[in-house]
Amino acid sequence: MLNACSKCRIVLTEENCCLSVIKRNRYGDGGGWCNSCRKMYLDQRRRDLPAQYILNRTKGGAKARGIEFKLELKDIPDTPEFCPVLPWIKLQHRVGTERERYSNTPSLE
Repeated sequence: MLNACSKCRIVLTEENCCLSVIKRNRYGDGGGWCNSCRKMYLDQRRRDLPAQYILNRTKGGAKARGIEFKLELKDIPDTPEFCPVLPWIKLQHRVGTERERYSNTPSLE
């Protein structure tokens, strides 16, 4: 039986979904999203919950470097509209195809 994306209903293949979905489907659990639906979901979540995104990004960096990480979501302040150090720079959350590093993206520092 072919498994389909639970959002857009296209057939899931190795080319259009992540490895974890392929493995889950192999063992009969089924479900999952194609890469396009997953990307749209993550982009929307990043826009809606910027503090959670910053926390997850920082936690992943600490884990990769072997650094202990004890921050929680309550420790992340609300993201201001303008840079607190350089107030003429408007902070922007980059999503979609604009995922490169930008100097006006909010960070924990």
